Amino acid sequence: MRNDFRGVASCLPDIPRWVETRGMLLTGRGEILGAASKSSPDFVVRGLNNRLISVVGKPDALCLNQAVAKSGLEVEVLAMPENDGYVGSILQGWCRSPAILHRLAQPIQFQIRKDVTVQFIRQRGLHSLQEDFSDLVGELFDALDFTDIAAVMVENQPVSFCYAGGETETLWDISIDTLPDHRRRGYADHCVSFLIDHMARRGKQPVWGAEESNMASLTLAAKLGFKPVDRVTVLRR
Repeated sequence: MRNDFRGVASCLPDIPRWVETRGMLLTGRGEILGAASKSSPDFVVRGLNNRLISVVGKPDALCLNQAVAKSGLEVEVLAMPENDGYVGSILQGWCRSPAILHRLAQPIQFQIRKDVTVQFIRQRGLHSLQEDFSDLVGELFDALDFTDIAAVMVENQPVSFCYAGGETETLWDISIDTLPDHRRRGYADHCVSFLIDHMARRGKQPVWGAEESNMASLTLAAKLGFKPVDRVTVLRR
């Protein structure tokens, strides 16, 4: 099945708008519904360990509705500029949120402060967070199955996290979160920069996706030197 997924992934170019979709396919963490071929690229990819659905082309409405039904109430559907109207006509009444995709304009020139410790974290390092941040911890535990997680440590406790939510041959999608009491202290900057440097040594460049309503994320992206390169639409119930 993994080889079949790689064949489907080859239908899509390795560019920012497809980083999450191709990431699911290349790791076998997705389910394909619809006609997935180069001659007829109209299909849906449903994440098996997240709530993401990506719509490629204009698949049959039944495929999209089946994927939604399998994914629960908190599902997010990713549509492209060419098909967001079509997807919206199927998911009538859903909220639409434009999102901007960014890439680095040039290699990052960020210096991690000497008083900030950033390191890779394993499952054992997450146990202290479970009671108060169960949703985040669940997300991070799932991520550890397929990628490394960088964390800023404060008093031997992780407070800011960054990992590759999706990874292709040349790109990776930045996923980042910081505990509420530790935000606006620059920890996210350090965490992201640490992982960007690590992934660059593997020949992979970052993609930063942020919804237009998320000004904090857009501001941090600009601060670190990211520039807009594309747009997509996120649909939610």
